Amino acid sequence: MNASVRAELSALVRLAGPLLVTGLGHMLLGVVDTAIVGRLGEGPLGAVGLAANLFFTVSVLGFGWMLALDPLIAQAAGAREPEVARGALWQGVWVAAAGAVPLAALLFVIAFEIGRFGVPPETVRDFTPYLLARTWSLFPFLLLAALRSFLQGYELTRPLVISVVVANVVNVPLTWGLVFGAGGFAGLGVAGAGWASVVATVVQALVLAHAVRVRWGPHRGARPPSRAEILKILRLGTPIGLQLVAEVGSFSVVSVLMSTIGTRALGAHQVALMLISVTFQVALALGAATATRVGHAIGRDAPGDTRRAGLTGIAAGGAAMLAGAALFLAAPGPLARILTDEAGVIAAAAPLLAVAAAFQLSDGVQCVAAGALRGAGDTRWPLVANLAGHYLVGVPLGALLAFGLEWGAVGLWWGLSAGLTAVAAALTFRFWALSRGRVARA
Repeated sequence: MNASVRAELSALVRLAGPLLVTGLGHMLLGVVDTAIVGRLGEGPLGAVGLAANLFFTVSVLGFGWMLALDPLIAQAAGAREPEVARGALWQGVWVAAAGAVPLAALLFVIAFEIGRFGVPPETVRDFTPYLLARTWSLFPFLLLAALRSFLQGYELTRPLVISVVVANVVNVPLTWGLVFGAGGFAGLGVAGAGWASVVATVVQALVLAHAVRVRWGPHRGARPPSRAEILKILRLGTPIGLQLVAEVGSFSVVSVLMSTIGTRALGAHQVALMLISVTFQVALALGAATATRVGHAIGRDAPGDTRRAGLTGIAAGGAAMLAGAALFLAAPGPLARILTDEAGVIAAAAPLLAVAAAFQLSDGVQCVAAGALRGAGDTRWPLVANLAGHYLVGVPLGALLAFGLEWGAVGLWWGLSAGLTAVAAALTFRFWALSRGRVARA
């Protein structure tokens, strides 16, 4: 490893480390909600899980718009153009404010009309108040993402860690108090968990807003909306949002297919998904850091640095995920026992974790390669690759193996593995080809 690659890897790890802590902190917020609501019974727990999944599915499009700020701000930071970076952030704020309106309206409709889709009345009773409350966190969530992009673009990661730590400190007693009526709070049941999430999101946004203000200095006024800049954000961000929907959707399709095999298979599937979501946080952190490093290099107009940043990130993503693969192979039973004490589910999860170990490399590579391309402003190719990889390869092959060859649950997971591998290969090839020459700014 030569000195320039070592320097790039060191810079990448310094940036990715705090981003990993932030991602795990966000996961912990969800775990706390699940643990507290679970004490109300399996009915409220299932209703809140369904509502949270639908909230994420709808909000992910807006999140894609905010991720479009990654290349715009990182490239401006690399070019030493702070006014351009500030302008991009303000346009992102306007997009968040405007985009939250139709997305929130859709969530409100879902909250009131979910019963029309065959959801049992007892589930609707808990689903609706939770989603109605949680929807008010949508704009703060998008604002939080925009502020994160600005701070990440300038490699100011300490506020990100502080914000998620403060949010967790606030969230635990607040969720307990609002759900059960402790500490002077009125007991709101499942709706209390939704309102606690709103407060936790607002707290994070306020911490990051303060950090951005400190970075900017005093007396920095708002920028008016710019039609051209807003359209640029939508042009870059809409494919990102659709890509995320496609990726999440493929796992949802597999979950539905898994449910037809049996409750034990579905339970094992959920356990395995939860475990790989933890290791995936490593890939997400490296992907975000790689997007920033690639954007900086493009802003400096340094083609060699651009290529080095992207390929170093991709290699680091694959290598880091091998540690997760080794863990899944070495201790599938103990890992599954963290989440369930059902012996049948634990036994059924073990072979799924073995398959998960096989695709950890592909999962890490595809995630970081998507980040490298995002940093370069290429967001359409990852959408096409995800659609083709998951829906032309992964899901059909998984269904064939599971039901045609009767491999069962393991067959569906081998399909997921094949889809992720196809996406990883396509995205890596795309960045390899794109970075052979000078990459234009987004």
